[in-house]
Amino acid sequence: MRKDIYSLFIIFLTSIILTSCAQEPKPHILELPKPQPLLGIHEPNNSVLMSAIEDYIKLRLAPSFTRFEYARIDLNNDGRRDAIVMFKSPNNFWCHEYGCRVVIFKAHNENFGLLSEMSLVRGPLLISESTTNGWRDIIIREDGRGAKARYVAMRFNGISYPPNSQYERTYYNINNFNGTRILP
Repeated sequence: MRKDIYSLFIIFLTSIILTSCAQEPKPHILELPKPQPLLGIHEPNNSVLMSAIEDYIKLRLAPSFTRFEYARIDLNNDGRRDAIVMFKSPNNFWCHEYGCRVVIFKAHNENFGLLSEMSLVRGPLLISESTTNGWRDIIIREDGRGAKARYVAMRFNGISYPPNSQYERTYYNINNFNGTRILP
């Protein structure tokens, strides 16, 4: 009798362990409230975003088990939530000692288009209410590289955001920040 209970306990424990290991972890998702839709404006859903991210991963010849976090927020006040994706692992593919790759997808009516790629980014990102060329400024923390930690405003140049903070020398006073914190 005691041996049967012990055997059942081992089977039960093994099934729990195998079940929990088999589940694939989901990416961290930050869903900000949808803006009030403008007349005739449609927004692509998250499954369309996942397809765009998968295509990007394949384009970069990255491992299929790539991990990432994303947030959806309207960056250009067009009534559609764009997507900001931070790739996390494998670390040696997406990241460097000073940060990881961030990709910004612009939301269109039915799909997402690649807008910008930034490297050497660490979370959190701060999405400012201030705009440049119609797009919200993205504030990132710059540290390491022998410099004192500071915040840099990544400003849209009319085509894209800069590829990394070395191209931006506009430092931001975080005490006056007005906006949204994302990732994480």
